[in-house]
Amino acid sequence: MKFIRLAYLLVLLFLFGCAQKFVLPEVDVPVSMPASVRKIPMTIGILVPDDAARKTEIWVQPEMNSNTVTLDAPTAKMLSQKAPQIFSSVFERVVLVRGEPYAPGIDAVLVPEVKKLGFLFATVPNFPMAKTKFESQVTVKSMLVDTTGMPVWEREVKAPTPSNRVYQMSPEDAWDVMMGKVVTESVIEALKATANEITFSKEINAFANRKSAPVNAAKTNPMPETVIQHMQQINTPAIPTATTAPTATTENLLPHTMQAERENYYAIVIGIEKYQSLPSSDYSKADATLVREHLKALGFADRNIEFIADEKATYSGIRKAVESWLPRRVSNNSKVVVYFAGHGAPEPQSGDSYLVPYDGDPNYLLETGYPLRRLYEKLEGLPAKEVIVLLDACFTGSGGRSVLAQGARSLVRVEKIDLKKDNIAVLTSTQGSQISTSSQEKKHGLFTYFLLKALNDGNRNLSDIYEYVRLRVENEAKRLNVEQSPAISPDPASVKGRFAL
Repeated sequence: MKFIRLAYLLVLLFLFGCAQKFVLPEVDVPVSMPASVRKIPMTIGILVPDDAARKTEIWVQPEMNSNTVTLDAPTAKMLSQKAPQIFSSVFERVVLVRGEPYAPGIDAVLVPEVKKLGFLFATVPNFPMAKTKFESQVTVKSMLVDTTGMPVWEREVKAPTPSNRVYQMSPEDAWDVMMGKVVTESVIEALKATANEITFSKEINAFANRKSAPVNAAKTNPMPETVIQHMQQINTPAIPTATTAPTATTENLLPHTMQAERENYYAIVIGIEKYQSLPSSDYSKADATLVREHLKALGFADRNIEFIADEKATYSGIRKAVESWLPRRVSNNSKVVVYFAGHGAPEPQSGDSYLVPYDGDPNYLLETGYPLRRLYEKLEGLPAKEVIVLLDACFTGSGGRSVLAQGARSLVRVEKIDLKKDNIAVLTSTQGSQISTSSQEKKHGLFTYFLLKALNDGNRNLSDIYEYVRLRVENEAKRLNVEQSPAISPDPASVKGRFAL
């Protein structure tokens, strides 16, 4: 046995020396198509990022730590060749794409990437000399995005079992060719396992169902740069766009589950990041975009969500949504959600709080701002069963002039809320004279960040969401050396067991 082990080590030393690198060639390996119960009715573009063309991994020989083997594999070409074949078993039509603009008819884009090129060498007893077995187990991360770049689904899947071959030391079976075959086989197995995950994905099937439903084309919104960052945050290269946004570091906050659509659920989602003549409200548009996705996952049909952002969120746009679009749809059995992310401001004379539209001017709030008092009056006038208002906004400054700290939003004073009906509840990001903070690290407003995490953690009742968000926002704000505490109206005891998302 010692002779066999020694012979094996001698073979490795002879082949590798102290350090050896193999640049694996492209190897043609046939694909046995995975079984599919049914095909998802979508046309999918497969996009293999150029910056993931090759994958390099290092293996250290256990018996001799100074001996290493480095593999350099053409993983992008492997994926480009095999992914369209394999995913055609689960989607109605699959095409390879190179980036935007996409061909007409593309419903979504699937971005696969080899995340880990696992491999090792092992001894195979053989007389008179041991043989060497090469083994590989690849991990592939895949992300499905819609044609605006909004993430729909992502998963990291390892090949179920390792692929392996025994080296025969023959000219017909060169080391690099043999290893190329094994790695390609493992990529194929990882892709087949991913295809199986896709088949039973609730998120993808729900997305396909929404794609086949009638869509109001006027409500299609371009993907903001700050949302592109959410594609990059899970280390998957973003779909190429005209402007490349910096990489974000926060985790993926997309919905984890999907619920059936409810025809009587309605929402207005407003996110204003870029203002006509005011400082930006960091991440507000991206926050609003993710809130919209969570509402869709909670049963709000896309056609029942009025999404207005940046230059579309003018005074007239907000007024039209609140005072015309919503009343025309709501009935006595409806659930209504209104979300706002952006600046607010106090009117200097009265102290009343205003939401600042895209074209708002803090010097002329009576003419250009949308009063919170008016918002509540209009919502209380609806025949809805429940109305939930979510405000990620605040203000700073004096004399009507807004002077915003970096990453701050303007303040809405929760103690001024005077609700006259018991079918409405308001959850705000701050109370008193606090600043509603945005986190450069998390790429979100703190309030919205923990609101989304609360929903993903299964919280649905507003009282539970409030307790979840309040504790975490307070702790994170202290870490950032600021004071921020979300507030709810009416009090937590009054809303307990009633309002739910």
